[in-house]
Amino acid sequence: MAHDNCVIAQTWSVLRTIADKIPREVVHKFEEYSKQTENHHAEAILEMRQVLMLLSRNNVLCIPFKGPILGELYKDRAIRKWVDLDILIKKQNIIEVQNLLRSIGYTSEYVNENSLESFMKTNHSIEFKKAGRSAKIDVHWRFTDKNDCIPYPVERIWERCKPDTVFDIPILTLDPESLLMVICIHHVLRNNCEEMRHAVDIAVILSAFNDLDCDELFHTAHKLKITRGFLVAVSLAHQLFDMPVPTRLAQAIAKENTLGELNMKIMHHFFQSRSHIGKKIIYILWNRISLRESFYIRTILVLHFIFFVLGYLLKPTAADTCVVSLPRYLYFLYYIIRPFRLMFKTVNRN
Repeated sequence: MAHDNCVIAQTWSVLRTIADKIPREVVHKFEEYSKQTENHHAEAILEMRQVLMLLSRNNVLCIPFKGPILGELYKDRAIRKWVDLDILIKKQNIIEVQNLLRSIGYTSEYVNENSLESFMKTNHSIEFKKAGRSAKIDVHWRFTDKNDCIPYPVERIWERCKPDTVFDIPILTLDPESLLMVICIHHVLRNNCEEMRHAVDIAVILSAFNDLDCDELFHTAHKLKITRGFLVAVSLAHQLFDMPVPTRLAQAIAKENTLGELNMKIMHHFFQSRSHIGKKIIYILWNRISLRESFYIRTILVLHFIFFVLGYLLKPTAADTCVVSLPRYLYFLYYIIRPFRLMFKTVNRN
């Protein structure tokens, strides 16, 4: 359960105090995970320093967020495991950043220079990997895809960002209000709050900043038509971890009668098995419908989701072609094979 919710480190930070009452094999698994996380972080921080210093030397502005930056808000940075370094850059710098990352061994398998412009119109980031390194670099030019229907004003981010120092590196960081809003959007509205760690991150931000500008938060949420989703994110952190919230947010949460039921469904999902693909699809669809207040946006999101699911269920992949080799003129049969392959895969997993 802790693994499904990506809170193994957080769970061990609590259970460590009673380790003598826990079976030794369980303690060993927790300790082994902690060691692996520590080693990964040490390697990833070195990579992060290299990337940020490279961009700085070439006068490319960037704002790291999530990952190690969010981990700094935890009392113990090892508690929050992170894999990617997420950085926001200005859209016009994407080709320069791509070339700089390639110069130190990073590559992207998703985009080439010919398709970059069309890719950037509908997507919000590109993932870069380096051979032999577990850490990845996610380069963002905005925070959401076109299909998310959340046109976050990135220009506002650059206006409100501030200088800071993390791991002895001078960087730009998101202001507290932008950080909270971006994490709420990413964790709850884009990733459907599928893991408890999403709620933990929001709780940690609320704990770290007790003087949030609620006017700014409500203005942004109202403008993006995500007020309900934002309040669900904050109230979930409050309900799960008894996290104090600013008075204005608490008053807004109290007035929204549907939040209790929405939170209960999300918390129920935390403790469900993740192997049942049908339940997962229903949960994601419910989340997309329930957390947005605009009927028009709900309709668009449902249509996008249906097309995505149909594409996932029917569109052949390399894995399907490996199951059975068919001549080119019989390629259409892969569209029939794929649903059955996925069904048998799910049955075997269960």
